[in-house]
Amino acid sequence: MNIFKSLQWRLAIGISVALTIMWLFATAVSGYFLKEEMDEILDEVLIEYANRLIPLAAVDINLLSDLNQNIFSQPSDDDDEEENTQLGYIIADKDNHILMNTSEGAQKLPELTGQFFMNFGEFRIYDAFDDKSQLRVTIFEPNAHRQEATLETVGGLLWPLILFIPLSLFGIWFAILRSMRPVLNLQQQVDNKNSSDLDDIYIKNLPSEIEPVANAINNLLKRLRNSLELERNFAANSAHELRTPLAAALAQTQRLLDETKNQNSHKRAQNIETALLRLIALSEKLLQLARSKSIEIVSTNHVNLVPLLKMVIEDFTRLDENKNRVETHFDAQNISSKVDPNSFAILARNLIENALKHSPENSKILIKFTNDQQLIVTNECEVIGANNLSQLTRAFERGNTEANGTGLGLAIVTSIARGLNSELILTSPLPNSKGGFEAKVTLNN
Repeated sequence: MNIFKSLQWRLAIGISVALTIMWLFATAVSGYFLKEEMDEILDEVLIEYANRLIPLAAVDINLLSDLNQNIFSQPSDDDDEEENTQLGYIIADKDNHILMNTSEGAQKLPELTGQFFMNFGEFRIYDAFDDKSQLRVTIFEPNAHRQEATLETVGGLLWPLILFIPLSLFGIWFAILRSMRPVLNLQQQVDNKNSSDLDDIYIKNLPSEIEPVANAINNLLKRLRNSLELERNFAANSAHELRTPLAAALAQTQRLLDETKNQNSHKRAQNIETALLRLIALSEKLLQLARSKSIEIVSTNHVNLVPLLKMVIEDFTRLDENKNRVETHFDAQNISSKVDPNSFAILARNLIENALKHSPENSKILIKFTNDQQLIVTNECEVIGANNLSQLTRAFERGNTEANGTGLGLAIVTSIARGLNSELILTSPLPNSKGGFEAKVTLNN
């Protein structure tokens, strides 16, 4: 399946990417404002440190003034990272003579200018002058210390996202699947529709975006029902109305055959009789085809179909030309199914008639009815190609045969099988044989 054609995948990928970008952007913005806030807080620490340091420095300078030298607080020999995290300071007099400082590195600071805050090189500097003690104090903090604190804080925001984003993506996917369930149910209902089931689809509790689609489908089904009903009624009524005039014409033709003595007229009357018999057979098949598409194929109760199948077989074997031609094999004497008895009789009659007509004269056909509700009819014939097999189920399609027929028998069987959610399976040649033909229908009820 192409995921880019799937609405579920499009929504899932689109929302997931948008959510990930949004969280990363939000983290970046949060990190920016967090840095600003931390800078303000750390600047306030520098101010507080300076305010506390000036009185202490004034006392120390007065006590050590006799030394006449700068007082250094030498850095420890620990790692550089520990040194970078310490605050440093410079104490100077009003003439900017350095009196005390924390390290030699302080000598690299710019000349005291009296500014309150400034950035110089790798340091953040706070410079203040105390009027009472006439001392100038400069507090400096390595910028690396601030950057490290900011990165640690932003990292603390990012780590939860590593867990939160996958959970969010899973939640999005789950929510989309649940939201798409009505669409899948609608698709399943539409897939299950066929010519024998054109009832409205169930649209209750559908999302408001999908409900108009379902209503449009129901309107289409309604138009299809009306169109098919008109077509079926026309075929059924036409076939039914033709019965009486065709029967009357056949009777008159047969009477003419009995009364005429002229050989030419007698032959013409025979041709007319043959044509009328074909028309009667065709009208009967059209009526069966119409009924197979209009009546309810599925019954509400299970019916034992074995006696019914035996009655249909007996109708054929009663004729002289079919005696000793039919062999039967029933797995049991009670094979029941929820299929309309009339529909089953039409199906069986057409399968048996097709086998008898299109097999060599005096050859046998075999009728099997299995416990798994499979009706199988086989007969002898030459091999039928795969292309011809696929066409035999179409109306008015016939194979390479000279036998009398209408080309509707297998089309009727196919229509009834579809009404049972089954299919007519045709096979030629028969297994382990050089020829033969098999028609199989599974009743599935």
